[in-house]
Amino acid sequence: MSQEMNSGRERKPKALGGDLVIPIAGSAFTIYYFSSIWDAPWEAQVSALFSGSVLLLLFSAITIVTFFKIFKGAGTLSLRDLWTPRALAPKRLILLALVVLFIVLIPFGGFTLVSFVFLLAALRLLNPKRPMKLTLIIAASFSLLGYLLFIVLFRTPFPDGPFEILMKGVF
Repeated sequence: MSQEMNSGRERKPKALGGDLVIPIAGSAFTIYYFSSIWDAPWEAQVSALFSGSVLLLLFSAITIVTFFKIFKGAGTLSLRDLWTPRALAPKRLILLALVVLFIVLIPFGGFTLVSFVFLLAALRLLNPKRPMKLTLIIAASFSLLGYLLFIVLFRTPFPDGPFEILMKGVF
Protein backbone atom coordinates (compact mmCIF):
# COMPACT_ATOMS: atom_id res chain seq x y z
CA MET A 1 0.00 0.00 0.00
CA SER A 2 2.79 2.43 0.90
CA GLN A 3 4.49 1.68 -2.46
CA GLU A 4 1.30 2.67 -4.25
CA MET A 5 1.18 5.93 -2.31
CA ASN A 6 4.84 6.70 -2.97
CA SER A 7 4.59 5.90 -6.68
CA GLY A 8 1.57 8.21 -7.00
CA ARG A 9 3.33 11.05 -5.21
CA GLU A 10 5.81 12.92 -7.38
CA ARG A 11 8.98 14.29 -5.90
CA LYS A 12 9.70 17.97 -6.28
CA PRO A 13 12.97 18.41 -8.24
CA LYS A 14 15.83 19.63 -6.10
CA ALA A 15 17.04 23.20 -6.62
CA LEU A 16 20.59 22.72 -7.93
CA GLY A 17 21.38 26.24 -9.14
CA GLY A 18 23.06 27.08 -5.84
CA ASP A 19 25.46 24.16 -6.37
CA LEU A 20 26.92 26.03 -9.34
CA VAL A 21 27.67 29.31 -7.56
CA ILE A 22 31.06 28.22 -6.20
CA PRO A 23 32.22 26.48 -9.41
CA ILE A 24 31.27 29.53 -11.51
CA ALA A 25 32.81 32.06 -9.11
CA GLY A 26 35.86 29.83 -8.57
CA SER A 27 36.39 29.39 -12.31
CA ALA A 28 36.17 33.15 -12.85
CA PHE A 29 38.67 33.76 -10.05
CA THR A 30 41.01 31.05 -11.37
CA ILE A 31 40.97 32.59 -14.86
CA TYR A 32 41.66 36.01 -13.34
CA TYR A 33 44.48 34.44 -11.28
CA PHE A 34 46.01 32.96 -14.44
CA SER A 35 46.02 36.42 -16.03
CA SER A 36 47.73 37.97 -12.99
CA ILE A 37 50.73 35.62 -12.72
CA TRP A 38 52.54 36.31 -15.98
CA ASP A 39 55.03 38.64 -14.29
CA ALA A 40 55.59 36.32 -11.32
CA PRO A 41 58.64 34.04 -10.96
CA TRP A 42 58.39 30.80 -12.93
CA GLU A 43 57.92 28.73 -9.75
CA ALA A 44 54.79 30.71 -8.91
CA GLN A 45 53.55 30.38 -12.48
CA VAL A 46 53.97 26.60 -12.48
CA SER A 47 52.30 26.31 -9.10
CA ALA A 48 49.43 28.57 -10.14
CA LEU A 49 48.88 26.76 -13.43
CA PHE A 50 48.95 23.37 -11.72
CA SER A 51 46.62 24.26 -8.83
CA GLY A 52 44.37 26.36 -11.08
CA SER A 53 44.08 23.55 -13.61
CA VAL A 54 43.10 21.10 -10.87
CA LEU A 55 40.49 23.58 -9.62
CA LEU A 56 39.06 24.09 -13.12
CA LEU A 57 38.92 20.31 -13.59
CA LEU A 58 37.03 19.88 -10.30
CA PHE A 59 34.69 22.79 -11.08
CA SER A 60 34.00 21.26 -14.50
CA ALA A 61 33.21 17.88 -12.94
CA ILE A 62 30.78 19.45 -10.45
CA THR A 63 29.10 21.42 -13.24
CA ILE A 64 28.77 18.36 -15.50
CA VAL A 65 27.30 16.22 -12.71
CA THR A 66 24.86 18.99 -11.81
CA PHE A 67 23.69 19.37 -15.41
CA PHE A 68 23.27 15.59 -15.77
CA LYS A 69 20.99 15.67 -12.71
CA ILE A 70 19.02 18.54 -14.24
CA PHE A 71 18.66 16.77 -17.61
CA LYS A 72 17.50 13.59 -15.85
CA GLY A 73 14.77 15.63 -14.16
CA ALA A 74 16.18 15.24 -10.64
CA GLY A 75 16.80 18.97 -10.29
CA THR A 76 16.33 22.46 -11.63
CA LEU A 77 18.54 25.53 -11.98
CA SER A 78 16.57 27.25 -9.23
CA LEU A 79 18.50 29.10 -6.53
CA ARG A 80 15.81 28.67 -3.83
CA ASP A 81 17.97 26.39 -1.63
CA LEU A 82 20.69 29.04 -1.65
CA TRP A 83 18.48 31.27 0.53
CA THR A 84 17.20 28.59 2.92
CA PRO A 85 17.24 27.99 5.79
CA ARG A 86 16.58 31.66 6.40
CA ALA A 87 18.23 31.50 9.84
CA LEU A 88 21.62 31.14 8.11
CA ALA A 89 21.17 34.21 5.89
CA PRO A 90 22.77 36.69 8.35
CA LYS A 91 25.86 34.48 8.78
CA ARG A 92 26.15 34.06 5.03
CA LEU A 93 25.94 37.80 4.45
CA ILE A 94 28.49 38.50 7.20
CA LEU A 95 30.83 35.90 5.69
CA LEU A 96 30.43 37.53 2.27
CA ALA A 97 31.22 40.93 3.85
CA LEU A 98 34.33 39.42 5.47
CA VAL A 99 35.52 38.15 2.08
CA VAL A 100 34.99 41.58 0.50
CA LEU A 101 36.76 43.22 3.45
CA PHE A 102 39.66 40.75 3.05
CA ILE A 103 40.05 41.75 -0.60
CA VAL A 104 39.86 45.47 0.21
CA LEU A 105 42.31 45.33 3.14
CA ILE A 106 45.00 43.03 1.74
CA PRO A 107 46.86 45.88 -0.07
CA PHE A 108 47.12 47.78 3.23
CA GLY A 109 47.63 45.06 5.84
CA GLY A 110 49.50 42.49 3.77
CA PHE A 111 48.62 38.88 3.09
CA THR A 112 49.54 37.29 6.42
CA LEU A 113 47.99 39.74 8.87
CA VAL A 114 44.77 40.19 6.86
CA SER A 115 44.51 36.40 6.41
CA PHE A 116 44.86 35.93 10.15
CA VAL A 117 42.14 38.49 10.94
CA PHE A 118 39.84 37.06 8.25
CA LEU A 119 40.29 33.48 9.45
CA LEU A 120 39.81 34.49 13.07
CA ALA A 121 36.58 36.36 12.29
CA ALA A 122 35.24 33.65 9.97
CA LEU A 123 36.01 30.83 12.41
CA ARG A 124 34.33 32.71 15.27
CA LEU A 125 31.32 33.43 13.08
CA LEU A 126 30.93 29.83 11.92
CA ASN A 127 31.64 28.17 15.27
CA PRO A 128 31.33 30.62 18.17
CA LYS A 129 31.36 27.79 20.74
CA ARG A 130 34.88 26.67 19.79
CA PRO A 131 37.40 27.71 22.46
CA MET A 132 39.05 31.02 21.56
CA LYS A 133 42.52 29.58 22.15
CA LEU A 134 41.90 26.86 19.54
CA THR A 135 40.46 29.43 17.10
CA LEU A 136 43.58 31.60 17.53
CA ILE A 137 45.86 28.60 16.98
CA ILE A 138 44.02 27.57 13.81
CA ALA A 139 43.95 31.11 12.37
CA ALA A 140 47.63 31.72 13.20
CA SER A 141 48.71 28.32 11.84
CA PHE A 142 46.94 28.72 8.52
CA SER A 143 48.11 32.33 8.13
CA LEU A 144 51.72 31.33 8.77
CA LEU A 145 51.38 28.33 6.48
CA GLY A 146 50.01 30.65 3.77
CA TYR A 147 52.96 33.01 4.34
CA LEU A 148 55.48 30.18 4.06
CA LEU A 149 53.83 28.60 1.03
CA PHE A 150 52.86 31.62 -1.06
CA ILE A 151 55.35 34.31 -0.07
CA VAL A 152 58.47 32.39 0.95
CA LEU A 153 58.27 29.26 -1.22
CA PHE A 154 56.36 30.45 -4.31
CA ARG A 155 57.47 34.11 -4.04
CA THR A 156 53.95 35.31 -4.88
CA PRO A 157 54.00 39.10 -5.14
CA PHE A 158 51.43 39.93 -2.45
CA PRO A 159 51.52 43.42 -0.97
CA ASP A 160 53.81 43.73 2.05
CA GLY A 161 52.17 44.37 5.38
CA PRO A 162 53.63 44.75 8.87
CA PHE A 163 54.28 41.01 9.22
CA GLU A 164 56.03 40.67 5.86
CA ILE A 165 58.16 43.76 6.57
CA LEU A 166 59.11 42.34 9.98
CA MET A 167 60.05 38.99 8.45
CA LYS A 168 62.21 40.66 5.79
CA GLY A 169 64.04 42.45 8.61
CA VAL A 170 64.53 39.21 10.56
CA PHE A 171 65.78 37.20 7.58
